[in-house]
Amino acid sequence: MEAIEAEVLDSGRRDAKGRRMLPEHEWKRLLAQYENSGLIEKAFARRDGVSVHTLIAWLGRVRKRNAADQANQPIRFQEVSLPPSGPSVLEVQMPDGLVLKGSSPQDLAALVLARRR
Repeated sequence: MEAIEAEVLDSGRRDAKGRRMLPEHEWKRLLAQYENSGLIEKAFARRDGVSVHTLIAWLGRVRKRNAADQANQPIRFQEVSLPPSGPSVLEVQMPDGLVLKGSSPQDLAALVLARRR
């Protein structure tokens, strides 16, 4: 039988338990793949060979950062003209998908501002 020589190249860092530690840019790449995969966290982690707990932690970090970045964006209002009778209910859709409803434009504006604090 012939001997086969093989070399495993893994320049990644390892923790005390020997687990592979990925740099932040690699996690960002994996998280983008996860978001587009349609898989649940456990299935994605198993498929890509990462800890499901670490995947969830990174998802939380990125989502928290994105929420903080979004909160720092200036509020943009668009002026609209309403018919004299006006609708009975006005709606404002927030960037995160939340829909605020009310009958007074001033009250809705106050709600939007209060929610941003």
